Amino acid sequence: MIIHIRYSWIKATFTTLFMLVMMAAHIPVQAQQEEKALDAATPWVETDYGRSRLIFSHQGLAIDNLEPYFLGWEIELNEGWKTYWRSPGDAGKPTTISFEGSENLKNHETYYPMPMRFELFGITTYGYENHLILPISLEVEDRNRAMTVQAKVNYMVCEKVCVLLDHDYHLRVPAKEGAASSAFQQAIMTAVAAVPKAQSTFLDGLKITQTKVYGPVGHQSLMVELTGINHLSGADIIVESEGGFHFGIPQRQLLQDGKTVRFIVKGKSYDRAADLSNQDIIITMIDGWGGVYERRLPASSS
Repeated sequence: MIIHIRYSWIKATFTTLFMLVMMAAHIPVQAQQEEKALDAATPWVETDYGRSRLIFSHQGLAIDNLEPYFLGWEIELNEGWKTYWRSPGDAGKPTTISFEGSENLKNHETYYPMPMRFELFGITTYGYENHLILPISLEVEDRNRAMTVQAKVNYMVCEKVCVLLDHDYHLRVPAKEGAASSAFQQAIMTAVAAVPKAQSTFLDGLKITQTKVYGPVGHQSLMVELTGINHLSGADIIVESEGGFHFGIPQRQLLQDGKTVRFIVKGKSYDRAADLSNQDIIITMIDGWGGVYERRLPASSS
């Protein structure tokens, strides 16, 4: 018996076998990459509003170098939902993170990237939608032993209703030689770059030339004047106070050649006897050219 086999069938068969072999060879590599990523992250915590987790900048504590370490609290929000900045504005609650019960963790500091401004029915809030990473700088006590992170995150999400949430996250970071960057380092450092930079000089090309409080107690407004080396038609500010004041959307007026801008923003406090003139404030400045800075100073200064 003579069996006729077409060349096209043989070619197709070997092509299929080759693809299967290559896919099989790729699976261990992909699995290893996913395993390394999971080593530097907690499992996702799923809710009806999105999901969140902790991520770490490295695959372990590097015994043989002194690179800085960062955690990131990562949240993916469902469409229409938002969460809040460190100063949420007229409503909302800031996200807070505690590390009680952690081991080999000496110091930590949470940073808040530049937020969005939301306006609804005269209520101004500041926060984030879609996706957020809050970077957290870490200082360990001993790089030669593992670190155990116990984190509790308390936060609020809002859409048509608001929901207060708190979740616990557990992450063990081993100590080992040659601990390379993790798959999350770039995303964490991108979030770090979006944090307003502390400013005390004119080196960044933007300067607060004057702040002044106007009006009687209970009905006060704040004037802020900025000068820059570039045109400031796209400049904006966010004002914070630790004394219980909230601030609305600033009114803006360009002066001179457009390199000076004056903002007037109303201050609101539940304590009608509170005097804004006696408050220290934080001004976050957006220069409109990609620079974001912040400065703490008295409400009335020149």
